[in-house]
Order: sequence, then C-alpha cells, then structure tokens
Amino acid sequence: MSVNERGPAQAQRLYAQGVRLQQQGLLAQAISSWRDALAFDSRHDDARYNLAVGLGASGDAIGAEASYRVLLSGSPSHCKALYNLANLKMRQGDPAAAEPHYRRLLAADPGFTPGWINLAMARSAQQDPREAESCLRRALGLDPGNVGAHWNLAHLLLTSRRWPEAWREYEWRLRRPECPPPPVPARDWTPADTQARRILLWNDQGMGDALQFARYVPFLAARGHEVWLFVQDALKILLQATPGVAGVSGASDPLPQVDAQAPLLSLPHRLDLPDPAASWPGAYVTARAPMRLPRRAGCRAVGLVWSSNPAHPNRILRDMPLRELGPLLEIDGIDWFGLQVGAAAHDIAAAGLAGRVHDLSPQIRDFADTAAAVAALDLVITVDTSMPHLVGAMGKPGWVMISAAREWRWAGHEAESLWYPSLRLFRQTIAGDWSGVVATMAAALRSAIDAGGIQAQRYG
Repeated sequence: MSVNERGPAQAQRLYAQGVRLQQQGLLAQAISSWRDALAFDSRHDDARYNLAVGLGASGDAIGAEASYRVLLSGSPSHCKALYNLANLKMRQGDPAAAEPHYRRLLAADPGFTPGWINLAMARSAQQDPREAESCLRRALGLDPGNVGAHWNLAHLLLTSRRWPEAWREYEWRLRRPECPPPPVPARDWTPADTQARRILLWNDQGMGDALQFARYVPFLAARGHEVWLFVQDALKILLQATPGVAGVSGASDPLPQVDAQAPLLSLPHRLDLPDPAASWPGAYVTARAPMRLPRRAGCRAVGLVWSSNPAHPNRILRDMPLRELGPLLEIDGIDWFGLQVGAAAHDIAAAGLAGRVHDLSPQIRDFADTAAAVAALDLVITVDTSMPHLVGAMGKPGWVMISAAREWRWAGHEAESLWYPSLRLFRQTIAGDWSGVVATMAAALRSAIDAGGIQAQRYG
C-alpha cells in the first residue's frame, strides 16, 4: 500500500472507530476520532458529517456550523448536511438563515417530507403563513398521516383563527410521541356519550395550558357530567375551586373511578366551542386569600416575571434578562414584587436589585400561593409563560411581553388578548429586541399612574 493509499484507509479506520465510540455513548472520544480521520483524509464526507453532528450534540454550535459549511463547499447537495444546518439555524432563532438551506435540500430531494415541514416553520416564523401552509399541504400530499405536518398545520390554523379546522387538526397532537397516554383505562369521551356520569379531564401539555383550557370545564359540567381534573401537582389546590370541577388529582394521588376520560385541550373541538372569544366564562380561577405584601402607603404593587420554564423549546425567544426591565424599575410610586420561582429568582440578587424588587419566591410553593400573590397586586408584568394564563384566568390586570416569534395563543397585531379580557399585549417589532417593548411599557405605566388607572390599595 502506497503512502497516498494509506491516508484514506487510516481515515476510514478512524471514522469507523468514532462510530463505535458514539454507539457506546462516548461522544467526546468519537469526535476526537473523526477529527483524526479528517487529518488523514479531509474529503471523507462521512467523518465530516458525523463530526458536525457530534459537535452540535455536544453544544458546540459554532463548530458544528463550520463543519457543515466545509462539507457543503465540496458536496453542495448533501441533503443531511443541508437539513441539519438549517435546523441548527432555526434553533438559534434565525429562520431567514435556515430557509436557503431548506430550499437547496428540497431542490435536490423534493420528496423529503421533513424538509417541507421545516421550511413551513421557517416561513411561518418570517410571517408568511400562506407559503407555510402551502409547504405543509405539500408535506401531507407526500405523507397524509405525518403527525408533524398535522401538528404544525394546527398551529398555523390556530394562529389564523380558522377555528373549526384548527381544532380538528389539533387532535393530531395526541399521536405525537411526547404526548402522555391517558392516566386511566376508561373509554374516550365524545359528545355522543351521554351515559358517562363521571369524566376525568387530563392535561396533556404544560401548566399554562391547563389554566387556559380549564375555562371549558363548566360547559362540560353543564351537560350533567361530574368532572374531575388530572393535572400537575402544583395546580391541584388552585384548580379545586374552578367552577364545574368536582375534584382534582395529580400524579401523586390515587385516581378516581371514572366512566370516561378526555384530554383537557380537546374540549374546544369536542364541545363544538371553536371561538375562544365566545367561550369566555368570566374569571374562573380564584385565590383563597390575598398574600400580605410589604407595601408602602399610596404605592402601586406590580409583579414581575422575566423567565419561563427552563425546559421550554422556545425559551430563548420568550425570556429576557431582568436587567432589561430597568426603565420600568425607575418609575416612582411602585413597589415591585418578583413572582419568579426556580433558579431565575436568584437574578434579583445577582442584578443588585434586592432593595428594589421584593423576592416572593420563598413564599411560593405552588400555583395557589402564586394566585394569592397575584390577588394582592395591582398589575402583573410578565413574559409568555404560565403566568399570563393565571393572571388572565383570575381576571386580574396583566401586561404580557410577546416575542416576534409569537405563539398562536397571542396571534394577531392588536394589544388585546382574544383569550383573556384583562390582559394587554406588548409585542416585539424586531425579533430579539426587548428594549422597544420595555420603553412602550414604561410610557404606558407612567400614563396609567398619572391617570389613576392602576389601583393603589392596601390588603390585609
């Protein structure tokens, strides 16, 4: 074997070694092997591709992107590299950079269904719902049972407020691998089932979703059914007082004997109540008693939430650093209260704001405690997380900071919320820029105080 032949052979051996290491869960060693393989043969596309994927999995997005681009410079139609690079840019919140890679991929392989789905997501993120829908319809033409295409189409239709079709498509979420199974082996409830005396409604998504869709419980109870809820433990005490709820269970509780079950988020479809504006029952979540707060006489009490669930896939787009709320904190006549729980609650001390923002997290164990704090406040200012749903369901004033990559729940351009009359929405006009939102909010807050629009009252 000549020296020239030895290089590719050694590269192949090291590439295969990297694959074995990866299969054993030794990603760092696998990455090292693939780097060594490329040192022997820089044109080994499989080693280059695996290196890019491995770097991405290890959290090195910059290195992964660089590897994908080197690979594509020599193999411009490498479909997996185009797809993964585009997905990487989407995760970084840059759909405009992702789009050309999806288009190159689909030009090379127009039958690749996931490419059409993700191109739809990129177009939707760039406020082009028409082409996004066209891409999803194309994906469903290729694969009519594709759950991901139906799931994304549901979100697009919900955003467009095409309610009946949207809620039908939204039922496809129940086929997603992430969707939990029903917690009881009871039959699936449909409106034709008038014989089911006791029905268990179970929450298949986040805590904010449970708060949002609890509004539909009274409509089911009005049909003569005894309605029980199965929700996250942190919501149990709070939702026990929801109109129409006979009882609430969580994962740590024994489940009641029921005749039927249904996903909570399926109620708009199954009850034929597609338009949220027509199903507002009035405030349906209440606090046991307002929390006693250290308020100054004559000052307004305003709560703050700047961080959402750390596990949420869109957290990077929804959250904001506490320090960016500085222009609000400079306004006189306001006592500020941090409603943030978890690790983000430490941001108050880390930002040197312990003397300006009262940290309520030591007093908050669950949503019942949070509701007690909200009941004692004049206003809550929050990012898009479960908090707007709690505040809105309580009928309390809330101002919600909405990112440019808005969810269907806050779709539209108006300041009012379709779901909650007491909320006011402040929307980003430039993706990632919260400064304009905060400036608009600060001006509105000063104006409201000057006009007496925010109640100054004491509790306890």
